[in-house]
Amino acid sequence: MKKIFGYVSIVISLLFISDLRNHNFEKGIVSENEKLVFEISDSSITAESSSKKIANSLTKFGDYVSVAIELEDSFDGMIEEPDYPVSIEEAQEIVKRQREMVKAHYTKENGRLTKELGLGFMEADVEISKYSNFVFLNYRNNSLSDYHVDQIKTISNNNQVSKVYVRCNNTKNARRELYALKSKIFVEPYVIDHPEFNGSGISVGVLDVGIIDKNHPNFVGTDYLIRDEWWYWETVDEHSTTVGLTIAGNTGIAPAARLLSVEFFMSYSGPIEWLLDQGANIINISMCNGSTHGVYTSDAAYLDYIIRNNSVLIVGSAGNRGDSREGGDYKVTSPKTGFNVITVGNTGAFGDPTLTTSYITNFSISKPNISAPAELLYLPGFPGVRFGGTSYAAAMVSGVSALVMQSDSRYIIRPHILGALLAATATPSYFETDFDSSGYEKKIGAGIINCEFAITNKTNTFCFYNNTNKQGEVVFNHRIYLTGGKRVKVVFYALVNSDKSKTIKTTDYDLYLKHDNGQILQLSCSSYNNSELINCIVPYSGYYQVEIVQYGSKKTDLRDFCAYSYYQFDPNFSSYS
Repeated sequence: MKKIFGYVSIVISLLFISDLRNHNFEKGIVSENEKLVFEISDSSITAESSSKKIANSLTKFGDYVSVAIELEDSFDGMIEEPDYPVSIEEAQEIVKRQREMVKAHYTKENGRLTKELGLGFMEADVEISKYSNFVFLNYRNNSLSDYHVDQIKTISNNNQVSKVYVRCNNTKNARRELYALKSKIFVEPYVIDHPEFNGSGISVGVLDVGIIDKNHPNFVGTDYLIRDEWWYWETVDEHSTTVGLTIAGNTGIAPAARLLSVEFFMSYSGPIEWLLDQGANIINISMCNGSTHGVYTSDAAYLDYIIRNNSVLIVGSAGNRGDSREGGDYKVTSPKTGFNVITVGNTGAFGDPTLTTSYITNFSISKPNISAPAELLYLPGFPGVRFGGTSYAAAMVSGVSALVMQSDSRYIIRPHILGALLAATATPSYFETDFDSSGYEKKIGAGIINCEFAITNKTNTFCFYNNTNKQGEVVFNHRIYLTGGKRVKVVFYALVNSDKSKTIKTTDYDLYLKHDNGQILQLSCSSYNNSELINCIVPYSGYYQVEIVQYGSKKTDLRDFCAYSYYQFDPNFSSYS
């Protein structure tokens, strides 16, 4: 695969993260008040190490070094949200105006600070984010020297810089997240019976190790756009093609959706921001890059920041590291460790977690968020070949999310609502046995994606904001009628507003379901997570209270974007039944 080098590419990038009660970050990854962070496996390298030692060590880890400079910023642009129903086209225009506002802010501020900090004289390829408070420096072919490290240290001490992350990688290190065992694409009966839900008006981006094959017969006559840059030779890839076919194409879950295809190269910022420029509502990432698994990285933080400010849903594969050939440690792959990323696990046809799906992190967050049955799939154009793994589980969730967005335009404007909706309506797994403190099953999350329930649950799904600081007080209360003898799932979900420091910057919320007389029926109060889930049998028919309590002090001056959803099932309904 040929790559064309030699040009300074000015591109894009963003950031953002959260926290959790009683949790320990991996030693050596981040330390309190540290502004220079080395995201490498060599724990002997610290900000206090000599510049020569740092430079020599970094060049051993990969063929390029990427420096992510997070600039001080507190942008909190208010998106236009009408109090009346709008069409899909009107919702897309609202999102476009929001992104233009974000883009104008960061183009100006990042450009100004890039000049003030002298980043253009660092002898690196410079990527200036248009959608976040980030600037990236990329050093290739062992071009990083102790002089550059000296300058990086100086930059990290500047009071206009929040943090500097130093990462190493190989240009060919991007990995497909498919299981080695490469049924017809899983499409629920509801989708087949309701052809009007086809993803029309929704744009889904596929960020992968290559681009889709536009000559595949199942893309003929469909709406797609492939990035084709003059300075980079994109590579057609089977994995990218099959992930795209699962989402869209003539036989995908959302055949009328507009498919955007872009190849990963060196960083997530360039492809992500190209997709935002093209109007992506959903971005699917069924790949990973790097060797830092189960850890909250600067790439994960970048995605978190992008999601909060740009009205986009990012869906990612949890990874298949249960397979000994992939590591055998079950760790969720970066950047799908991001709090705001909808991370997807893989199950068998009956909702049983596969032996390969990843679910472990070294910090307190519920991952995966949700799962999908993506084992042993047959895809059109690949006769006799079976595909499977979290790559395709994520693609299924992306496809279903496009149908859900089509069903209600407010999900286009505020896609974080799907963080609550998809979890609340997910089919409980018959095999769920081990739940964490947030109410999620440890291996498969909230359950199995259920398209019908998600589309039809709009009246029980709500979005709200918390811009106050009511420590220990109820910030949202809703009186609901529930049917006795049935199971109810109630989910709270919020976007995080923090950076990668150990200082907790995501507000800790607790979720209560109470009888109308105030007696607690069930609660979920994990520490520093951004989601809480209640799953219980309702004792009798009547009115109940859903309360969301701000457990501690609010951690930032920014508004918290919050959502909640509830759904009732027959008591024995599960993936097996």
